[in-house]
Parts: sequence; C-alpha cells; structure tokens
Amino acid sequence: MVNKIKAIFAATGAIGVVMFIFSLFLWLLTNYTTDTVHFFLLFLFVYSGYGMYKFFLKYFKDQDSDEQINS
Repeated sequence: MVNKIKAIFAATGAIGVVMFIFSLFLWLLTNYTTDTVHFFLLFLFVYSGYGMYKFFLKYFKDQDSDEQINS
C-alpha cells in the first residue's frame, strides 16, 4: 500500500515537472523568440553531432576488433 502511495506521488511530481518545463519553454518562446529558436537549433545540432560521434565510435571499435593480426 505504501509503495502505491509513493508511486502516485512520484507520478504527480513527474507530471508537474513536465508541465513546468513545457510552460517555461512556452514563456521563453513568447518573450525571447529568436533566442529560443537559435538555442533550440543549436541543441538539435549538438545532439545529432553527439549521436553521430557515438555511432562512429562504436563503428570503428567494431572494425578494430574484427581485424586479424598476421604475424
């Protein structure tokens, strides 16, 4: 029973945090439109660049482990 109550409070808190972040984003978008759009585009480029970095890091690691050493 206690775990159910904890889960209810955790879900309510998570919904509150999501609503706060969304309202903050809307407030920034209405008050600082160009800065918010620039920051959002910068975030997308950084996030996609980090994803590509992780992909190629894994790709080259897999290729290094596939190489055979002839002695």
